[in-house]
Amino acid sequence: MPAPAATSHPHSGGDAVRPLSVLLPGGRLAPGTAASAGGDVPLLLALAADAAREAAGQRYGTAGWAVVGMPDLGPLAAADAGLDLGARMWVDDPGSRWPAVLSALLEAVPVVITGTLPAMPPRVHRRLA
Repeated sequence: MPAPAATSHPHSGGDAVRPLSVLLPGGRLAPGTAASAGGDVPLLLALAADAAREAAGQRYGTAGWAVVGMPDLGPLAAADAGLDLGARMWVDDPGSRWPAVLSALLEAVPVVITGTLPAMPPRVHRRLA
């Protein structure tokens, strides 16, 4: 079962020094990267907040972000990590159409946090890549 993950959109950028930079190759999540925090939700949120700040191109405030398939994640935890609650999309249960939901979110916002989703068929993987 895959762990929750955060994805940085390929069109984000920026080189600001960030606290998590020592953990990441090149000091940041490369645009288009999918990262797993091994079930460590606070670390996952911190990585997502860092990527959202970078995508916004500023030190304070974040770009749009989304969370899908994590109904137990509370908005206060996301806000405490530095994510802007006014810039979020939240899908607790994407149902059987989760590939379409995930695809739409990846097109709409630069950072997407996912919970554990069902196995992805190869054709869906190719479409989302």
